[in-house]
Amino acid sequence: MITKQSNQDIKPRKKCFGDSSIIFGATKTEFYKLLFKNPSLALLRLLGQWIEFTTAALANCQNTVYRNQFGLLNQGIILTFSSVGLALIANSEHSYLALGSISLLILPILPFFYDWDTLYSWAFLDIRSLPLLVYSGIMLLTGLVNTTMIYIGKGNPDDMAKSGESWILLGLNKLYSKIKRLSGGKLKLKANEFIVNSFIECGITASIGYYFWSVIGDHTFGLFCFLMSSAEFFTQIKSKTAQLNRQAYLNAS
Repeated sequence: MITKQSNQDIKPRKKCFGDSSIIFGATKTEFYKLLFKNPSLALLRLLGQWIEFTTAALANCQNTVYRNQFGLLNQGIILTFSSVGLALIANSEHSYLALGSISLLILPILPFFYDWDTLYSWAFLDIRSLPLLVYSGIMLLTGLVNTTMIYIGKGNPDDMAKSGESWILLGLNKLYSKIKRLSGGKLKLKANEFIVNSFIECGITASIGYYFWSVIGDHTFGLFCFLMSSAEFFTQIKSKTAQLNRQAYLNAS
């Protein structure tokens, strides 16, 4: 167990990218100190953080549709618009999916160099995939709803770093509860959150991507489905590994 002599500095299982995490984290980052002491290391740190943010934005493309009740630290306006921005960049005929992460950096300044008619055409008319455009709208809608729920105090009350409560997990637990009642308490089943988040949700998204890639011939939406499911799967594995490592630390304390 943890005592007063134990090391209390336990890091969270994963990086959080909610509005508060980004805004307050930017003021506490070591980047500014390293920029003067070791510029090359500072740039490497910044690159690493940007890769983590891009991965989180891709994972959020899936999570914001499958889940609700996000934690304050892991959902917000910035992440929502970044996720939608990645989808629009991937879908535009005037950009390249491989440069999506880099293109995301220049999105806020594009209105200073191009008129709104041109930007509208790039985002909504000159597109590679209509299904991806529709999905972008769904992401925007669900992301804004989830963010609004957080700001009115209806987010996750138990875990501020939670990446949402799965609708699938909720449905399975309700189903298992009915089975338990019908069996007179003999069958006691409970859905595993890690299995649902890592394999069922990601599996559904990857299957949709495979269908659009191989059957419909929509390679853009198919590839985007693979990318966001892979990002969430990687995030879940990383988070689970950190959780197990933390539990081992607590048991040894």
